[in-house]
Amino acid sequence: AAATQRWYRAMKSLALLLGVAHGITSKLVPPDPAKVELPVVPQAKNVGKDGFPELPSLEDIMSPADQTMSGISSRAKELEMKMLKMEKENSARLEKQKKIFDRKLKEQEEKNQLVGKENAKLAKSIMHLKKKNEEVL
Repeated sequence: AAATQRWYRAMKSLALLLGVAHGITSKLVPPDPAKVELPVVPQAKNVGKDGFPELPSLEDIMSPADQTMSGISSRAKELEMKMLKMEKENSARLEKQKKIFDRKLKEQEEKNQLVGKENAKLAKSIMHLKKKNEEVL
């Protein structure tokens, strides 16, 4: 087995030498730099005075966030104003309904009191008639 491996290695070396001699390994030769197309490097963004890229200023970074917060704040105030308006409208509507219910309750109570007085009169009349019936019997 060891002899076979040595034989294979020797054959590979021989094939390599023969290939180099006949120019078969031309793919292993590096390409001509004059004929190689170089990749395009993009231009740097936010280039400073020294020619190197710079990060945006803190003001530029924070400005959109400030605008967003300002927008949220103004929208929150609008919503608060709408809620207060709705609260007042609901309060006025409830007050109106309460007055109607109070008036109806008073009317019902007055009717109940009249019915109570009528019931008292009828009860008195019934008692008076029972008394007369007992006297007659």
